[in-house]
Amino acid sequence: MAVYKKAVGEQHFDYAKTLIEAGNMLAQTSKLAEAEKYILLGSQLMLNYIQKNFLNLSEAEKMKWWTTNSSYFECIPSFLLIHKDASATFLQQACSIQMQQKSVVLLDGIKTMLIARKKGNPELLVLLEQWQMNKAMLAKQYSIPAIDRMNNLDSLEVLTNEQEKNVNNQSSSIMGLAKSQQIGFKDIQKKLKPNEAAIEFLQFELNRKDWTDSTFYAAFIMLPNDTVPHFVTLCEEQQLARLLDSKNNTQEGFVKQLYRSTIGGTGSQASINKGDSLYELIIKPLQPFLNRITTLYIAPVGLLNRVSFDALPIAKNILAIEKYTIRQYNGINQLAEEKHTSAINSTATFYGGINYQISSPEKTKFGKTILTLPDAVKRNMGGNGFTYLPGTLEEVNSIQALFASNQKSTQLLIDTFATEESFKSLSGHSPTIIHVSTHGFSLPNAKHINADENQFTLADNPLLRTGIVMAGANKVWTGNSSIQQKEDGILTAYEISNLDLSNTELVVLSACETALGDIKGTEGVFGLQRAFKLAGAKNMIMSLWQVPDKETVELMTIFYSHKLNGMSIYESFNKAKNAMRKKYAPYYWAAFVLIE
Repeated sequence: MAVYKKAVGEQHFDYAKTLIEAGNMLAQTSKLAEAEKYILLGSQLMLNYIQKNFLNLSEAEKMKWWTTNSSYFECIPSFLLIHKDASATFLQQACSIQMQQKSVVLLDGIKTMLIARKKGNPELLVLLEQWQMNKAMLAKQYSIPAIDRMNNLDSLEVLTNEQEKNVNNQSSSIMGLAKSQQIGFKDIQKKLKPNEAAIEFLQFELNRKDWTDSTFYAAFIMLPNDTVPHFVTLCEEQQLARLLDSKNNTQEGFVKQLYRSTIGGTGSQASINKGDSLYELIIKPLQPFLNRITTLYIAPVGLLNRVSFDALPIAKNILAIEKYTIRQYNGINQLAEEKHTSAINSTATFYGGINYQISSPEKTKFGKTILTLPDAVKRNMGGNGFTYLPGTLEEVNSIQALFASNQKSTQLLIDTFATEESFKSLSGHSPTIIHVSTHGFSLPNAKHINADENQFTLADNPLLRTGIVMAGANKVWTGNSSIQQKEDGILTAYEISNLDLSNTELVVLSACETALGDIKGTEGVFGLQRAFKLAGAKNMIMSLWQVPDKETVELMTIFYSHKLNGMSIYESFNKAKNAMRKKYAPYYWAAFVLIE
C-alpha cells in the first residue's frame, strides 16, 4: 500500500478507492481493527477529493460522478451491519462521514447560489446572470417537441455547462464550500438538548464478498450525552416498497390502510396490519434509544421520503406526533449551521383559483390531481387537460383575508392573472411567503411514449418532469400549438431552480403529491423540493398525497393564524397538525410535511 501511495499520491482518487477495497478484504478475514483504519482513511480521502474537485464541476457533472462512485461510501454501513462490535472511534468517524456525504450535491449547489447572489462581487453577478439567461433559454427549448428545437442546442448546452462551472469556481474562491462537509457527530451532539435526538437515515447495498442486490435501510442515532452514535439496522428496501405500493387501490384507500386512525376507534384490520408493519420496520428498532426523548430531528433517505413520520403508529391508538416533535431536514448536518429568519411583518404572494384554459374556468367537482403514468398520462394528455379547482380559490381567499386582517402586505393572483410570467417575476425580490394552490405533476421517464404526445414525459432530467401548473397551461399540455405569450403555463422544477427566491422564508405548495419526484439515493428527491431549495427558499410545506379541499383550508388557516401571531414556522405547523389530528384521521392532515 505504501508503494502505491508513493506512486499515485495520497490525494489521488484511485488511492482512496484502493484503501476502501483493502479494508473490505481485511474485514472478510476478520482483521477488523485494520479494516476500520483503511475504510475510514479511504472514505475521508474521498471526501477530501469531493471538496477539492466538486468546485470545478457543474451539477450534472457532480451527479454523474456521484452516481458512479457513491457506492464506496456504502462500505461503512455494510461493515457496521455485519460487525456489531465496531470501535468507538470508527462509530464516531463513520457517522460524521455519512452525514458529510448526504445530499452533498444539493447542499453544495445551495451554498454556491447563496454566495453568487450576494451583491459584493459584480463580476460574479454578471457570470451568474449570463448562466441563468442561457439556462432559461434551455428550459424553453426543453418545453417544446424535439423536432421544433433550435439547431445549435448542443452548443448552448455546452456553453451553459461551462458557465455554471465558472460560477461554481468563483463562488468557491470567495468562501469555501467545505465548511458543511466538515460538520461531524460532535458538532451535532453539541446542538442537542437533553430531550432531543438526531437521526440520520441511511440507504445502502450490502457489501459482503461481492456486491449484492439487497438494499438496506439503517440509521445513526445521535444523543446529547452519549460518547458514540448508535448504528441501528432497520429493514430491507423490498419490505418497505411492498408497504408503500399503492397499486390496486385508490389513493384514499391506500393512505387509510397505511396510516391508522385514532379517531373513533382503532381503524380497520387492514390499517392495523399495515400500520403495525410500518412501525416494525421504521420505529420499533429505534425506540430503545429514545427513552425520555420528545424531539426528533430526522433526515430521511430513499423511500423514507414518502413516509409521513408524524402518522406512524407507536402504540395502540397513539401516533408518533402525539409523543414526538419531529422536524425534517435534507441532511442532519444542517442542524449545526446558522439560521436566519425574517422579521415578523412579512410579505406574502398567493396563487389559486387558476384558469388553465385562459377562457372562462370550467367548474368541476374534481380536486387537485397529480399525473402518474400510465393511466393519468393517457387521460390528461389526450383529453381536455387540467380541470378548474374551485376549492383553491376559497383557500387563497381565506388566507389572504387572514393576512389582510393582520395588516400584512399581500398579493393575490387568481384566474388568468396566475401566470408563469408573474411567478418568474418574483425572482430577485421574492416575498417572505409564497403559497401556491394548483395542480402538480411528477412524471416518470417514459421514453416509450411517442414523441408527438407530450414532451414533458420524454425528458431525462427529472426536474423537467416535475412542476406546477399555471394559467393557460392546457393549450400546450394537450398537444396544441404553443401559446403566443412568453411562457406556456407549465412551470417545471428545472425553471424554478433557475430563480432567485433567497428572500423567501417559506414556500407552501398546496397541490397534491408535490413532495414527490425521482428519488436518487442520498441526494434525495429530484423534484419541486430540490428546485425550491436551489432557488434559495429556506423552508417548504409540501404534500405526499391529495388532501380534500375543506381540510386543506382548515389546516392552512390554523397554520397561518399561529404564524401571524408570532410563532415560528415549525411551531405554527406543528400546532396546526395537532389540531387537525384531534378531529380527523391521518388522511386529512398527515400528507403535509415541512422540510426545513
